[in-house]
Amino acid sequence: MVPYSSDPSRSGHGMAFIITPSKSPVENSSTQYLGLLNNSNIGNPDNHVFAIEFDTVESSDVKDINNNHVGVDLNDLKSVKSETAGYRIGNQFHELDLNSGQNIQAWIDYDHT
Repeated sequence: MVPYSSDPSRSGHGMAFIITPSKSPVENSSTQYLGLLNNSNIGNPDNHVFAIEFDTVESSDVKDINNNHVGVDLNDLKSVKSETAGYRIGNQFHELDLNSGQNIQAWIDYDHT
Protein backbone atom coordinates (compact mmCIF):
# COMPACT_ATOMS: atom_id res chain seq x y z
CA MET A 1 0.00 0.00 0.00
CA VAL A 2 2.67 2.52 0.98
CA PRO A 3 5.44 2.85 -1.62
CA TYR A 4 8.50 0.98 -0.45
CA SER A 5 12.12 1.84 -1.05
CA SER A 6 14.84 -0.81 -0.99
CA ASP A 7 17.01 1.89 0.63
CA PRO A 8 15.18 2.99 3.83
CA SER A 9 17.34 6.13 4.06
CA ARG A 10 15.76 7.28 0.78
CA SER A 11 12.13 6.42 1.45
CA GLY A 12 9.42 9.04 1.09
CA HIS A 13 7.11 10.59 3.65
CA GLY A 14 4.25 8.21 2.89
CA MET A 15 1.17 8.64 0.76
CA ALA A 16 -2.33 10.04 0.96
CA PHE A 17 -5.76 9.44 -0.50
CA ILE A 18 -7.30 12.82 -1.24
CA ILE A 19 -10.55 14.48 -2.18
CA THR A 20 -10.11 17.94 -3.64
CA PRO A 21 -11.94 20.11 -6.18
CA SER A 22 -8.77 20.55 -8.24
CA LYS A 23 -7.38 18.06 -10.76
CA SER A 24 -4.07 19.94 -10.98
CA PRO A 25 -1.13 19.17 -8.69
CA VAL A 26 -0.17 21.80 -6.14
CA GLU A 27 2.63 24.00 -7.40
CA ASN A 28 5.89 23.89 -5.40
CA SER A 29 4.75 21.06 -3.12
CA SER A 30 7.54 18.98 -1.65
CA THR A 31 7.49 15.42 -0.33
CA GLN A 32 7.06 16.62 3.24
CA TYR A 33 3.68 18.02 2.17
CA LEU A 34 2.70 14.74 0.45
CA GLY A 35 2.03 16.65 -2.79
CA LEU A 36 -1.09 18.19 -1.22
CA LEU A 37 -0.01 21.64 -0.08
CA ASN A 38 2.90 24.04 -0.08
CA ASN A 39 4.31 26.64 2.33
CA SER A 40 1.88 29.34 1.20
CA ASN A 41 -1.40 27.45 1.59
CA ILE A 42 -1.03 25.24 4.68
CA GLY A 43 -4.11 25.65 6.85
CA ASN A 44 -5.98 27.81 4.32
CA PRO A 45 -9.71 27.00 4.66
CA ASP A 46 -10.13 27.74 0.94
CA ASN A 47 -8.00 24.67 0.08
CA HIS A 48 -11.01 22.31 0.29
CA VAL A 49 -8.63 19.35 0.74
CA PHE A 50 -9.64 16.21 2.60
CA ALA A 51 -6.94 13.57 2.95
CA ILE A 52 -6.25 10.30 4.68
CA GLU A 53 -2.48 10.14 5.12
CA PHE A 54 -0.37 7.05 5.64
CA ASP A 55 2.65 8.82 7.12
CA THR A 56 6.08 7.25 7.63
CA VAL A 57 7.97 10.33 8.86
CA GLU A 58 7.42 12.14 12.16
CA SER A 59 7.38 15.88 11.42
CA SER A 60 7.29 18.09 14.51
CA ASP A 61 6.18 21.13 12.47
CA VAL A 62 2.81 19.44 11.78
CA LYS A 63 2.66 17.77 15.21
CA ASP A 64 2.81 14.17 13.95
CA ILE A 65 2.29 11.61 16.71
CA ASN A 66 5.02 9.26 15.42
CA ASN A 67 6.68 7.99 12.23
CA ASN A 68 4.07 5.30 11.58
CA HIS A 69 0.56 6.72 11.65
CA VAL A 70 -2.64 7.26 9.74
CA GLY A 71 -4.13 10.75 9.90
CA VAL A 72 -7.20 12.67 8.75
CA ASP A 73 -6.27 16.04 7.25
CA LEU A 74 -8.59 18.95 6.46
CA ASN A 75 -6.95 21.80 4.51
CA ASP A 76 -3.76 21.22 6.48
CA LEU A 77 -1.14 18.58 7.24
CA LYS A 78 -1.79 18.94 10.97
CA SER A 79 -4.14 16.00 11.27
CA VAL A 80 -7.46 16.58 12.99
CA LYS A 81 -7.25 12.95 14.08
CA SER A 82 -4.37 10.48 13.92
CA GLU A 83 -3.61 7.04 15.26
CA THR A 84 -0.65 4.69 15.15
CA ALA A 85 -1.02 2.52 12.04
CA GLY A 86 -2.60 -0.80 12.85
CA TYR A 87 -5.74 -2.86 12.94
CA ARG A 88 -8.01 -4.47 15.49
CA ILE A 89 -9.20 -8.00 15.90
CA GLY A 90 -11.92 -7.72 18.51
CA ASN A 91 -10.51 -5.49 21.24
CA GLN A 92 -6.89 -6.44 20.44
CA PHE A 93 -4.84 -3.75 18.63
CA HIS A 94 -2.05 -4.92 16.30
CA GLU A 95 0.47 -2.31 15.16
CA LEU A 96 1.26 -2.30 11.45
CA ASP A 97 4.63 -1.08 10.12
CA LEU A 98 3.87 1.11 7.09
CA ASN A 99 7.53 1.01 6.05
CA SER A 100 7.92 -2.79 6.25
CA GLY A 101 7.82 -3.46 2.52
CA GLN A 102 4.92 -5.86 3.00
CA ASN A 103 1.68 -5.50 1.04
CA ILE A 104 -0.95 -3.64 3.04
CA GLN A 105 -4.67 -3.57 2.35
CA ALA A 106 -6.65 -0.54 3.48
CA TRP A 107 -10.11 0.78 2.84
CA ILE A 108 -11.68 4.17 3.41
CA ASP A 109 -15.41 4.67 3.84
CA TYR A 110 -16.59 8.16 2.94
CA ASP A 111 -20.09 9.58 3.32
CA HIS A 112 -20.35 12.88 1.49
CA THR A 113 -23.08 14.16 3.79
